[in-house]
Amino acid sequence: MKVIEVFYRDELHSEHQVSKKEIKIGRAKLNDIILNDPSVSRVHAVIKFEKGKLSIIDSSSGGTFINNDKVTSKTINFNDKITIGPYSIFTKEYEDHDGDPELQTTYHEETLAVPLLNKQNNSFLLNHASLNFIKGPDSGRSFRIEKEKITFGTHNDNDLILSDEFISRHHGEFYFRNGEFFVRDLGSRNGTFINGKRVQGSILAPGSRIDIGKTGLDFLVSEDSDVFKKDKEEQLGEIVGKSQKIKTLYTLCKKAASCDATVLINGETGTGKELIAKTIHSLSSRSEGSFVTIDCGSIPKELIESELFGHEKGAFTGAQTQRKGAFERGHKGTVFLDEIGELPKEMQPKLLRILEEREFKRVGGDTHISTDIRVIAATNRELNVEVAKGNFREDLFFRLYVIPVSLPELRERKSDIPLLADFFIANNPFLKESGSKATITDGALKKMSDYKWPGNVRELRNVIDRAIVNTDSDIITEDDIQFIPTMQNDKGPAPALSGSLEDIEKQTIINALKAQGGNKKATAKVLGIAYSTMCEKVKKYQIET
Repeated sequence: MKVIEVFYRDELHSEHQVSKKEIKIGRAKLNDIILNDPSVSRVHAVIKFEKGKLSIIDSSSGGTFINNDKVTSKTINFNDKITIGPYSIFTKEYEDHDGDPELQTTYHEETLAVPLLNKQNNSFLLNHASLNFIKGPDSGRSFRIEKEKITFGTHNDNDLILSDEFISRHHGEFYFRNGEFFVRDLGSRNGTFINGKRVQGSILAPGSRIDIGKTGLDFLVSEDSDVFKKDKEEQLGEIVGKSQKIKTLYTLCKKAASCDATVLINGETGTGKELIAKTIHSLSSRSEGSFVTIDCGSIPKELIESELFGHEKGAFTGAQTQRKGAFERGHKGTVFLDEIGELPKEMQPKLLRILEEREFKRVGGDTHISTDIRVIAATNRELNVEVAKGNFREDLFFRLYVIPVSLPELRERKSDIPLLADFFIANNPFLKESGSKATITDGALKKMSDYKWPGNVRELRNVIDRAIVNTDSDIITEDDIQFIPTMQNDKGPAPALSGSLEDIEKQTIINALKAQGGNKKATAKVLGIAYSTMCEKVKKYQIET
């Protein structure tokens, strides 16, 4: 039996039995092997099976490689490494068994067993997964999965030792990776079956039936914990809510995490753009890699190139040593470009090049450096409007606008305010340090629901933190909920500002700084100016912060 194994960044993606003469590979749904990545062509290549031999024919724009050599048509030898975009493909041959059901094809992206809500939940999921023996000599036994890899077989050096003589000595293994459970057959004689289909490797969904030899097992994940139920219904990582808008966002985050396509997040200040980026990263196959953040609006124009690409020693005055930039530090991980709309116009072509080529040079260097990164960008601007104004390159906009994620304002999902309030209370540093607890009254929640929340979720968190500090008891009441006066709901026309244009600008900055609690970065976002410009204005007008 010939089997094609597909790996995505060293993780098993899918397995396919060679059961026909032509197997199409590509991004489109019409293919036999679907590789859902922008670097893969719609119909990328075809594997042919003729006279007992396998060969591959390339039909792509990006190329197909065997053992790192680009090929157009070539015979495949077993254990050759075929590379298509970020995917590695191998062919294997296993002993045939008459009457065996067809090998199951299992897609990592399409079969979600247990979502990784955040890394802190790994130990919870492991400790609540178990195997219940329902058939065979070990019937009635239960085995709890308590570590990330469990070997099973009849030999006594396995983690799970079985007494069924029809099971191989080293039959297979269960393992837990990136929030999902898997089973892999290690070349057993009688095979491993999931829900009646023979597999070499497969994701395990809760409730799966596993048959090995004459032994039958059920794979179970306990859901009797309030924490687990809350995570499934009301929370994804640290994103909290159960409104329809936020549930739609959960789904989009999971889809974005299943591939390496560039993501562009758009939302008002305080809606949680960086939190969304971190959630997508933590759910993705890059979760063990670095998450590197660059705030394009807070870095001076003369330093932004060095921050992104790094520099060589002596590249400019003050470059005492070589320094790696974000795209180099983020290799095998994610680079988050916050406030991408503030990126200087002269830097935009260089960013476009790295998005297209995944290659760059350090400032002052001559060597091209390849990097394996996923890019997520965020902005509170309408970039299509900035393109029309000539402030942002159209080609860069389209290169970023692959998976657009639009974040709802808090005023559009006020039904989530009670959940958010409970979350911020439970995670308040003051309460955690003191070991205290707090609750919030319906009156306080009503007062918050009536508010417009111009600062969105960030402002809500600050209001809760302020209430916890100011309250004299462990109950947060309506009187403890205090909004910053300049940010309260409009009750009439704002007082007119008088004086020169500079006086008006100064007073506007002072008012905005007060509204943001002195936070210059947040104030710059509210005013729609770059952080560096904000700092220059504060210095110019000698504003105390």
